[in-house]
Amino acid sequence: MSRVQAPSPDLQRCQLDPDYLTDKSAPADDHSEPKSPAEPRIAAIASEFNDDVACALQNMATAVRHSRIGLIPEHEEAALPARARAILDRFAVADALALYYRDRTQYTFVGLLVAAFFAMLVFELFAHVVPEFFPPGAPQRLVIWLYPVFWVAAWFLWFHAHRRKYQRKFHDYRALTEGLRVQLFWNLLGLPEAVEDYYLRKQQGELDWIRRALRWWRRRDEKAIEEPPASAGQLTAHKALVRRCWVQDQFHYFAEVARPREERNALRYKRCGALLFWASMLLALGIGAWELFDVLQASGGAAAPSDVHASLPQGEIAVIIGISMLLVGAAVLVAYGEKMAFSEHTRHYGATSLLFRQADSALTDGPLTPADADLFRNLGREVLQENGDWLLLHRDRPLEMIVP
Repeated sequence: MSRVQAPSPDLQRCQLDPDYLTDKSAPADDHSEPKSPAEPRIAAIASEFNDDVACALQNMATAVRHSRIGLIPEHEEAALPARARAILDRFAVADALALYYRDRTQYTFVGLLVAAFFAMLVFELFAHVVPEFFPPGAPQRLVIWLYPVFWVAAWFLWFHAHRRKYQRKFHDYRALTEGLRVQLFWNLLGLPEAVEDYYLRKQQGELDWIRRALRWWRRRDEKAIEEPPASAGQLTAHKALVRRCWVQDQFHYFAEVARPREERNALRYKRCGALLFWASMLLALGIGAWELFDVLQASGGAAAPSDVHASLPQGEIAVIIGISMLLVGAAVLVAYGEKMAFSEHTRHYGATSLLFRQADSALTDGPLTPADADLFRNLGREVLQENGDWLLLHRDRPLEMIVP
């Protein structure tokens, strides 16, 4: 018998209504809201988010479903309370959008680096090769126009990504996703804590839209969805689900997938950059030996001064171009590794995996105890802090043109 798939998330449940912008019911100790200078930007972000949610539900159904079952297995979703299913709907959409804009951000940066590499290649060819084969006036010398063309193409690529807000949306939707993840599991455990009370407290301005959205959704669910308190048996089942789908799954992801992947990437780009640099040094030494040999020949009378070439031989020109492009390639690889923050991710993910490992080892089997509830509560707070630090790390690495 075929398995019945979970229904698609509801559009209205995942979007932000206009009264979201007029919600001023922040906690008394919350001094970050409302921030009047940020209000127009928050309104624009909320409108863009609603448009993105509609687009995701219409065109990214497969990605949304994968995000959904990646958090809660499909066969266990039917047993979730109604409020938890509402949070899961929002998580699935936000996660699919975060992955979409993450890929667009990375593709854009790779495109910028590729354009810079080929621009420099064109310049080197024009400087060293074209004069040797094509006299002034030859149409082939117009190849120099490719140099500004590549840079203009890179600028248009950057402008497109900047106008579409690829990187900002990736960061915002990833932060929103992680907040919804913690809120979902706290909800399943019956914990009354609200994520927005602990999340992104260091960040001000337009990032307040994330905390306000989390609070507005939570309060709307409390009013619209009647849900009796979970029984002891339900809490026991929910505890097992949360331990498996949150604590153990996140430990497995960070310890066995994310951290090794980022460590490999950091090492790969660092080694490749170093390899290209030292290859350029070896070629430079080769040219130095070549020139030394010519000087010794000339001083020893092996060749008359008139026989000494006035321009560089073709082989030496090729080596010089190779040196330049090896250095450019090394710079490109190092820049990509720095922008992607592979080394920082390795340390960050290692610390996060340790949090989940310690939590899993401290949890008990069986019913949800007060000690278990405190552990889940503290784990959520630590995870929210780590997510906020991740956001600050990437905000310091904006997507930019590769220019001095």
